Amino acid sequence: MQTLNRLAAATALRPPDDGTGSVSDGDHGRDEHGDGDAQTLVVITGPGGVGKTALALRWLHQHRARYRDGQLFADLRAFSGTGPANPAQILEGFLRALGIGADNIPPRVQEQGALFRSLAARRRLIILLDNAASFEQVQPLLPGAGRNLVVVTSRRTLPTLRIQGAQYLDLAPLDETDALDLLTAMAGAEHTSADPPAARALVAQCGRLPLALTACGAHLATRPHATVSRLAAHLADERTRLSHLHTLLEDDVNDNTNHDTGDPSVSVALTTSYNALPGDAARRMYRLLSLHPGPDISVDLAAAVATAGLPEAERLLEVLAGARLLTEDPPGRFRFHDLTRLHAQNTSERIDSDIFRRHAFSRITTRLLQVAAAAQKTINPGRWYLGRHFNEPRVVDFPHPAAALDWLETERGNLMAILRHAHERGDHTSAWELAEAMWGLFTHRKHYSDFQQAHRTGLAAAETTGDLRAQARMLEGLASYHNNAGTFTDAAVCAQQALDLERQARHPIGEASALDMLGIAHLATGHLDLAADAFGQARHIHHQLGRPRGAALMTRHLGEVAARAGDHTRAIEHHTQAIAYFASHDHEQYLHARALNHRATSHLELGNLDHAHTDLHQAMDLAHQVDAPHEQANIHVSLARLAALRHDPAAQHQHLHQAFELYSRLAAPEADRIAEQLAE
Repeated sequence: MQTLNRLAAATALRPPDDGTGSVSDGDHGRDEHGDGDAQTLVVITGPGGVGKTALALRWLHQHRARYRDGQLFADLRAFSGTGPANPAQILEGFLRALGIGADNIPPRVQEQGALFRSLAARRRLIILLDNAASFEQVQPLLPGAGRNLVVVTSRRTLPTLRIQGAQYLDLAPLDETDALDLLTAMAGAEHTSADPPAARALVAQCGRLPLALTACGAHLATRPHATVSRLAAHLADERTRLSHLHTLLEDDVNDNTNHDTGDPSVSVALTTSYNALPGDAARRMYRLLSLHPGPDISVDLAAAVATAGLPEAERLLEVLAGARLLTEDPPGRFRFHDLTRLHAQNTSERIDSDIFRRHAFSRITTRLLQVAAAAQKTINPGRWYLGRHFNEPRVVDFPHPAAALDWLETERGNLMAILRHAHERGDHTSAWELAEAMWGLFTHRKHYSDFQQAHRTGLAAAETTGDLRAQARMLEGLASYHNNAGTFTDAAVCAQQALDLERQARHPIGEASALDMLGIAHLATGHLDLAADAFGQARHIHHQLGRPRGAALMTRHLGEVAARAGDHTRAIEHHTQAIAYFASHDHEQYLHARALNHRATSHLELGNLDHAHTDLHQAMDLAHQVDAPHEQANIHVSLARLAALRHDPAAQHQHLHQAFELYSRLAAPEADRIAEQLAE
């Protein structure tokens, strides 16, 4: 098949001949007498159903002509459900195949192995050891000296075979293109081309596993009225998908066997791997991890969900990865294959009680919230917070804000998934708390879609609890999203709703935050008097509450109002006052950078180009320190304007181009405006 041909070509595995892909007659004559290099040993690993045996057979078939003394095959039955094969039985079969009569086969496995190695040393053999369980099972079956080609397939990594000089090939599920090719080859192009979106959905539902794709393709090819869309709809329900695939595979495999899995069912293959795990702790970890809805899991989070120490959690994760029930990519991050996750969930639902599962999910949520709160407090320690975990000691000490932002970035998919699932499962408080804990990530790196969705879900969760302050907090987040996205009318609506709720809840610090968001929206829409009033009220509240940071932030905003009104001297005074506060607090690099950029803008208006140059380069250094790409883009825009005033078109174009790249990467609305400037 096309897909397997691609896989075979991609392996780039070659026997140790002359490197040309052929063996000369002279070489062959020497090999028959046992001269030459040692065996070639290849280990192909991967999850059940990924096509290990099919790939091995195809590759070996390509090289069969070079090994004219025979081919030996053994199913070691690691995951057959009947238990691993005894090496002694396999050796006896090998000796018989090599011409040794029953009376001449030694009784003990050590003697059998010695005889086998002696015979193999004088031959060129292909040996396929399929479905291996362990190094101990494989080691007696290796031929040792001689130019033999040995391929071992296993769902486990079998790292000890490296001492035998093994080459390793780890097979992952097919990429989408190859998976579609395989489905098309099996089902016919008329099926997949009739509904490409349904074909892609079906490929995803099969986990891009050749075993499942082959069964689906055969089903479509042999049933005149079957369609891709109907089959995809049939497999859409995750709760029944594995059982439906099991049925398809039973229909496809008449003899109820499969070379790669020992069973036609993906579900049974995974169950066999699960049952073969060494000990209850690994099986429990497998089930518990399926309760995490995010894309991957760290060792820290696995330790939390399993109530284990980090070394034990890492050991169990490595056991699961070694059994090909998890994939480690990148190092230290583990993920399920789609069908494996479903199997783990189904297994947990069958074995674990509802309360056990709820507690496990709660541990996942709590751990992510605790670390996210620690990250947010590192990024923005002067901000006020409503969530429970912000009032607790930090569970993790991040060395600097950039490290905290990197953690939030890495866990963004997990945080968003937990937020949604917490709300769906009834843990509404954790849902809105997660949105609040991602504030620094959203303000520094935007991620506009997640920014909006997190606070929408958080608002729905807060409304369910009836918590007015939490509702207002989420509305302030939505107002911030709209201000950043440039939809200022929507921002004003959200901010006003938040302000009303904060006043109803008699929550002055929240009232100041709502006024801040409202002032930004008014400023952007040119309502300067309303903006100045909102910022002035907020600054007064911060002064009353003894919050100099909040007062400095409002002073900076008042400088922006003055600049918009054309009073740049007054604007510089406001910004200088705000900068004095931010510069005296090392953890306020982000706000310091923003204030410097705004002051530089007023310097440009007044023709103070050297002052603007100094402010902008200091601001850029600070923005890089906290890895704030949106603010870096803003500063590049100001630097482009400085370059234009200095009559340096090359530098102007360079800064605009850098701003465009940063805005585009963030899907920021400013990208369109910069593109227009670049096109002029």
